[in-house]
Amino acid sequence: PLILDLVSHTAYYNEEPIPLSNREYELLHYLVTNPNIVLSFEDIGNKIWGSYTIADRRTITVTASRLRKKFKSYAGLSDFIQTEWSEGYKFVPK
Repeated sequence: PLILDLVSHTAYYNEEPIPLSNREYELLHYLVTNPNIVLSFEDIGNKIWGSYTIADRRTITVTASRLRKKFKSYAGLSDFIQTEWSEGYKFVPK
């Protein structure tokens, strides 16, 4: 039920668009294309921002938090993104 349109950079759940910022979409895309793999903060920073410093960790955490908050509005999406304490995040498809 979760679809990412790579051309328009839009995410859909049950054909309903999910309003995401560019960074939120990029994080979601990176997580979705690496299912069940823990992506470290460094991996995410390097992939999405092109570099990583320890200060970027907070930005990544806030972006993931916003994405999760938006997912809570859609039944069935709330548990797709999991935190791996002190490591990073992973996407767990149902």
